[in-house]
Amino acid sequence: MSDYAVFWSGGKDGCLANNVYSKLGNRCKKLIVFVEKYESEEFISKRFLNEQSKNLGVPIEIYEDITYGEFVLQAVEACRKDGIFQVVFGDTKRIPQMIYKTAICLRNKVTPVFPLSTYTEEQLARMYIDMGYKIIVSSYKKSSFGRDVLGIEYTEEFLHYLRRTGNSLIDENGEFHTIVVNGPDFFQKYPISLNVYRILVYFRIWKLTNFLHWKQI
Repeated sequence: MSDYAVFWSGGKDGCLANNVYSKLGNRCKKLIVFVEKYESEEFISKRFLNEQSKNLGVPIEIYEDITYGEFVLQAVEACRKDGIFQVVFGDTKRIPQMIYKTAICLRNKVTPVFPLSTYTEEQLARMYIDMGYKIIVSSYKKSSFGRDVLGIEYTEEFLHYLRRTGNSLIDENGEFHTIVVNGPDFFQKYPISLNVYRILVYFRIWKLTNFLHWKQI
């Protein structure tokens, strides 16, 4: 058994990467998070991230007010100081990012792990759904979609829409971002207190109608 830390955003990739690697007999020691801000609004609530941490039973380490490059370097250095010599990333096929993260890790004598990189888009999309993850779209590029998809659940219908519109099934090109509110790794059935009021508090950009009423797209 090896101890590791996982780069975490609250979304689907980190969740699945953590699941895949832990099933090999490894143990996650901490979640590493970079909180970005867009137009003075938090991209993802720290309160939400802390709830995920609590319900996974894994401590969280949040970095903010620095650049992404500084974050990667500081987070990897902190892992080494904590005696954690493996870092798991949710990257799939973004080669430049994977090379950059690998270089930072190796410079610090830490092993980078990319558990999702051997799977195809179709395989990953199927895993997200078949394994029971409840995934919600939390942001998206307007230029990539013909309609508003904020708050839409990642389901078979959404995959069909992504195929029709020529978008990546796993947002490989940053077409959309997600949050995970349920899944096989959490202790509770609905660990993130899934009621609409709290979700709206966490994400002021959300659209209530999208969350409550799935509409065929």
